[in-house]
Amino acid sequence: KFQDGTYLEFIEPMDSSHSIGKYYTSFLRVRQGGTSLAIHIKDADLTKKMLTEKNIPFSAHSNKVWQTIEPQNSELFFIEYADKNWKESPTNTTHPNTATSLKSTYFLCDNIYEEKKKYKYFGFTETEKGKYLETPYILFKVGQSNLYLFDGNNSSKIHNSLNSKKLQGICGFEIKVNSLQTFNKQIKQNDNIKYENNKTTIYFREYNIFMIFTE
Repeated sequence: KFQDGTYLEFIEPMDSSHSIGKYYTSFLRVRQGGTSLAIHIKDADLTKKMLTEKNIPFSAHSNKVWQTIEPQNSELFFIEYADKNWKESPTNTTHPNTATSLKSTYFLCDNIYEEKKKYKYFGFTETEKGKYLETPYILFKVGQSNLYLFDGNNSSKIHNSLNSKKLQGICGFEIKVNSLQTFNKQIKQNDNIKYENNKTTIYFREYNIFMIFTE
């Protein structure tokens, strides 16, 4: 969990007979790595209304802590927290590496233009196009965070740095830190780490994920 309310969640299935456990167990038979993108929303009812008006099938679940809305075949879900004033304890969001935010999520697409249409249909606004890590991208702003859709058919640099050569879906994250110098002092140098003036990139090949640390 980070200071701005964003967080990374690590999941291990414990019971493959349960629907959620079955999903993750099946996923892990193919590869490890990122699965779903959670989007924090202010009003679940408005989101349901928007999806209904656009004839987008979805499932919804709720408990005392949150409501979740998952559009069908989307690799993402929307989440509204019941307590609007709830804040995580600073003890839990203060990290020795000075990390403060999950700033960006990177998503490899088999068909980037179809994915763009899908996200725009879900109500997201495209902000720019460009090239990063030698890969064409389309950028969507989500609150204070970024969602990069990468062209998976022109991403040899990314695929060659990870185990899965046909990887689709979440492939990386950008973590914002207060001090890149402090972070760099805490990691041991190896061939999977690339240092630059304003960022440090680490490729976790076996997990099919890269992480970019920036100030």
